[in-house]
Amino acid sequence: MEPAEIDTTVPRFLDGMQLLDPGVVSCSRRRPVVSGEGEPAEVYLFGGVGRIG
Repeated sequence: MEPAEIDTTVPRFLDGMQLLDPGVVSCSRRRPVVSGEGEPAEVYLFGGVGRIG
């Protein structure tokens, strides 16, 4: 899936909710572990968190 497809496809699952920062991102970047080893690895799994109301 290309980034443009992720931006239009994945957020539909959160339709009607307020999408929280950082939005829909690679799960390894949702809450990256600060280990001093640089950027977290990209994974082919995307997620987001939405708030109802």
